[in-house]
Amino acid sequence: MLLLRDRLATRSNLEQAVLKWLPERVREDSIIFFYLSGQALIDAASGEVFFVPYEGTPTSDPRQLMSLQGTLKRIGARLSLLLVDAPIAYRN
Repeated sequence: MLLLRDRLATRSNLEQAVLKWLPERVREDSIIFFYLSGQALIDAASGEVFFVPYEGTPTSDPRQLMSLQGTLKRIGARLSLLLVDAPIAYRN
């Protein structure tokens, strides 16, 4: 388990966790449980969920946000569960 909160929940740290730390531990029969508490943004057109990192806001440039669904899907686990406990903003 890895916990990133407050000042540790930056985009850089989240990318490191999801793109490096997590794939090194996942096998094809693994189940990923990803819990997000903070702020999230949904792209109204695609339904994609983006995490708003510690240093960002829902109005930040989209390049400062991180898409979680696509990233978790590419890791290749048997099942990825993304639980979002956050106010969600919609962006057109």
